Amino acid sequence: MDLDKDLWNIIENVRRAESANDLCKSLKDCLCVLESKNANKRKFINYLNEYLLNIGGVHRLDALLGDNAETVRNVYVHDYKKAPVIYASHLLISISNIRDYKVRLRKLIDMFENEFNEPKTVGLSKKQVNKILNFLQFKYGIFDIITCKTELEIFLFNNSHKQFNSFCEVFSEASQPETYHNRFILTFASRSEEHDPCQVLIHEIGHALQLALSHQVMMIPESFIEMNKELDVHLKNNTVVTSDVFADVFSVFVMNKSYLAEHNDLISIFPSRVLDLFERYFTELIKYAFDNREKLKTKKLDIIWSNDGKAVKV
Repeated sequence: MDLDKDLWNIIENVRRAESANDLCKSLKDCLCVLESKNANKRKFINYLNEYLLNIGGVHRLDALLGDNAETVRNVYVHDYKKAPVIYASHLLISISNIRDYKVRLRKLIDMFENEFNEPKTVGLSKKQVNKILNFLQFKYGIFDIITCKTELEIFLFNNSHKQFNSFCEVFSEASQPETYHNRFILTFASRSEEHDPCQVLIHEIGHALQLALSHQVMMIPESFIEMNKELDVHLKNNTVVTSDVFADVFSVFVMNKSYLAEHNDLISIFPSRVLDLFERYFTELIKYAFDNREKLKTKKLDIIWSNDGKAVKV
């Protein structure tokens, strides 16, 4: 027996949703179906997942068949009209159990309803993001490193977030929590007091690089800690702070001396000799990782950074 018209309409509404708010309403309708006594719950999930899988596949095909000058291989950018539903699809399509599906729906609804706010500013466009990605790839080959093991997806949400202006979300198997199999970067329309969106995006790309090098969410390269000692600034034993420091310094490195320099408010904090140190460090780290990216698929990599005994005062 096929689905009735009302159930098909709910699936269509999910597919057509172009905002987090609209998608949230449609996901609530999906949850109502699964919490009802409807005999077609499992078939409903199967059809919904089929639609969600198709949405993601079509978007990837568009990226592959589109203007190659605007895309970086193995990096997918989802604009604000596609980001909510494609993000939801990634979290739902692997689930077939009704109970687990309801749990995931509730989490998504809670996220869209209680963590997302109306934007105060306009976030980056897909065209702007692709320009930044192409700059980073052309100059550093950075995405050959970041995507040596798995693809990277960037979601551009036309919402501000209650707590974050962006974050790098990592997925791993429960049996192997120390490693990862997928990464998403979520960016939001900034709140008024926050950093430039270009700086925010590159900061998150720094987290993606850190993860590619260490294979772990919060672990930073030991060489970075050694380099930091040259600044006479010792990192405290706080994994959240240290991974953010790595991402911040990465953003300073790639944005300094480029068309993006005016978009990073951290650059002006450091004297030129410190900026030169950042450049030497990341140039060596990235070159080593690029040259050994095949090994990086299965092993974490780092360079040996030797202090020259001349601490740089910030």
